[in-house]
Amino acid sequence: MDEVPQKLSKLAGPERDFVVFSRGTSNSILVQNILVAISWLIFIIYILLYEPGKQIANMESISIKILTITFLFICSLASIYELYRSIPMLIRRRVCIIGTPQTVHMQSRNEIISLKWKDIISVGSDGNNQKGSIILKYINKDPIRNFVMHDKIRGLIMFEIQGAKEIEEICKKRIQEQKISK
Repeated sequence: MDEVPQKLSKLAGPERDFVVFSRGTSNSILVQNILVAISWLIFIIYILLYEPGKQIANMESISIKILTITFLFICSLASIYELYRSIPMLIRRRVCIIGTPQTVHMQSRNEIISLKWKDIISVGSDGNNQKGSIILKYINKDPIRNFVMHDKIRGLIMFEIQGAKEIEEICKKRIQEQKISK
């Protein structure tokens, strides 16, 4: 069972509308990344062990040989890194999102983002009450993350969560309450 991180729990307080654990990206993208990484590794192993590898070893120009081996090494490192990054995300949920009456708090990789409901422009979902995804579109007013000086619309996505429609209704209710209280 997933547990709410202590820092996030203290920030959110005891009054909560919902607590959601998400992967941070969809399963289909993770599986696609894993398959591409494995395909690259198989291709590199093929090149090194069979005929193309023998041709590389027999090259006369040392600079082309070094360039080819460097390219294969970089591709293999990138593939291994993608596997290292994708497999844990596929196994466990790494993003925790807590909705309170005033704000939405999200923690991903020890970074916490807090959004006021008044900054959220819209909410949308797909799926049903059993499982689905939700997108909260909000205005990013953070000058550090925003290279352009004007406000930028961003999306907070909760992938493959339980009770998506119910949480969407809670989000819409909170957004409406904030618009009325302005």
